[in-house]
Amino acid sequence: MFRIAASLAAVLLLIPALARADAGRPNLAGKWTAKDLVLLIEEQGQNIHIKETRGADPKDDDVTEFTCGAAGKECPMQDGKDKASVSVYYNGPVLVVWKTHGRRGDSVEKRRLSLSPEGGSLIIEVLHIEPDGKPEKLVLSRQP
Repeated sequence: MFRIAASLAAVLLLIPALARADAGRPNLAGKWTAKDLVLLIEEQGQNIHIKETRGADPKDDDVTEFTCGAAGKECPMQDGKDKASVSVYYNGPVLVVWKTHGRRGDSVEKRRLSLSPEGGSLIIEVLHIEPDGKPEKLVLSRQP
């Protein structure tokens, strides 16, 4: 009887902590655009689905798409005609996406997605880890 009560108490103590963790997450879901870039973000339960289309007249090789849980586990990704892998997690209000690609998995890039203070723009910081490269910053607008 004591073990059941202790287990119940532990679960009840965890519920507020889990609620706070979700409360700190921004609502990134929606359609975001900038020039010839369209980013569609959907939250599907514990999973995040991201589809990125590049170019004025997108073809299959201009589309990057994946669905992955936000717990940092590695997931497969379609990167144009190539395969890649990603892991996704939240670091406070920032969604972090690590992407490994290249013929031998030798290219690594880190993306940090966050909302602007007013919430109308999505800011994407792109850090090229391997090979080393200049950081990029993209600002996309939310579409209705």
